[in-house]
Amino acid sequence: MDVAEKVRIDHYRRAALTQRIFSDQPFEEIDCADTASSAEQDAEAHELVERIERSLAAANPRTREAFLLHRFDGMSYGEIAGQLGISTRAVTNHIAKALLLIDAELLRE
Repeated sequence: MDVAEKVRIDHYRRAALTQRIFSDQPFEEIDCADTASSAEQDAEAHELVERIERSLAAANPRTREAFLLHRFDGMSYGEIAGQLGISTRAVTNHIAKALLLIDAELLRE
């Protein structure tokens, strides 16, 4: 396998991981397991998770909570709004802010 092909494959894997992160599905419903993953791929996935955690740590607590409730607990925007005592529009804004922080972190290579 030549260098260009390896770069192309790496780009495809990163794009697939990014798509999974920005998917509207809760993380539990997304099949992220790659039975053929190598140690290098596992290390890259671990680094990606750490970068996402870092970006969410920089978010204000309400933004982080809204994002985690939606992506990890699978709650709808309406359910989150009810739990946090805010409008659905505010939930939308918080989740958008979280995604922008994650996006900025992932583009910062």
